[in-house]
Amino acid sequence: MNEKKVEELSFEEALQALEDTVDQLSDSSTTLDQTLILYSEGVKYLNRCRAKLTEVEAKIKLISEGLPPRPEADDANLAQEDDNGH
Repeated sequence: MNEKKVEELSFEEALQALEDTVDQLSDSSTTLDQTLILYSEGVKYLNRCRAKLTEVEAKIKLISEGLPPRPEADDANLAQEDDNGH
């Protein structure tokens, strides 16, 4: 993953890099110095994942705001169906 800057990674790439980093941290042969470097890299990947999720959440909110409100009758029908076991 070093060929791209962390801030250029997609969510999936950052998540995979984070998982790989966690795997490396789990290796008992990792030295203390290596552990510190890996931990630092892992935090960067985690922050990238969080940033991408926040970005997508904001986009979903914008899209959802453009939807018409859900009719109250539909909510009542769904609640009644749930009570009746349907």
